[in-house]
Amino acid sequence: MAASDPHYGSVTALFPFTANTASVAPLALTQSLTGTTLSTTQYKFATGSRQTDGTSDVLSISTAAALPQGTEDFTVEGWTRITSWANTVNTLANLYRQATGANDGWRLAIYSDGRPRLEQTSTFESVFHSSTVSLNTWFHWAVTRNAAGLRAWINGVPSDPIPTAVSYNPSSLSFWAPAWGTTLDEVAGQHNEYRVTRGVCRYTAAFTPATDPWPQQYTEITGTVPDNAGDGVARTLRLHERTAGTLVTGTTSAAVTGAYTLPVFAAGSYQLICLDDVAGAVLDDLLHRVTIA
Repeated sequence: MAASDPHYGSVTALFPFTANTASVAPLALTQSLTGTTLSTTQYKFATGSRQTDGTSDVLSISTAAALPQGTEDFTVEGWTRITSWANTVNTLANLYRQATGANDGWRLAIYSDGRPRLEQTSTFESVFHSSTVSLNTWFHWAVTRNAAGLRAWINGVPSDPIPTAVSYNPSSLSFWAPAWGTTLDEVAGQHNEYRVTRGVCRYTAAFTPATDPWPQQYTEITGTVPDNAGDGVARTLRLHERTAGTLVTGTTSAAVTGAYTLPVFAAGSYQLICLDDVAGAVLDDLLHRVTIA
């Protein structure tokens, strides 16, 4: 796994889909899962993926704090392998709110001829991507918004933008099916590493998609704990957020080398506490201040 993500503090949902459907991002989500199974024969990362058969499969997130809001920048992305064209329109992601008879949001779908299409449902504008998607092939997809507008990305290649001034007020973000039903326009295939980032448009020019799973931390603190003789020693370490005193995480340094690694999930000021052994025979408790920019 890549060591760090400078935008991890803006990640509101992160689904590896390698063993389960739970988001590993810090934000607790209200989610609804219909259908899907775990595949251990096809996967992009680790040893598993979430599999959909194109019938009554949908993951829907309804936590407002997790969803792109207003006119802010955002990135919604993932890895997908489509196994068959279950429908003429195969929906990957759908930001949705039904309001005054119009759909307020957008949808990214793959048509059965392999053409990706991004639709801004509130203004009925759409754009086909220049790439095509092949069956039984893993591909990275993303939907972003910034000052240039709404844009779809396939394997790092951008679509033309849809200029937009729409202020989104979504009720849900759904994957593999439109939010208005689970028997229409669904996807048959496997899925890994779905991620939602609010306030950040991660991609502004063509890029090569990452070859590792998404980082599950902002950065990490590393070091070694020596005893009085300078040899590595096993000790309990605890990392606290300095202002509130909240425990962030903890670990035990390696017995022989004294090495440790602690994940950090956001920039800020932290206190790193190294606890003595029970007898206090080797070293006194140590306290270090660590500032992460």
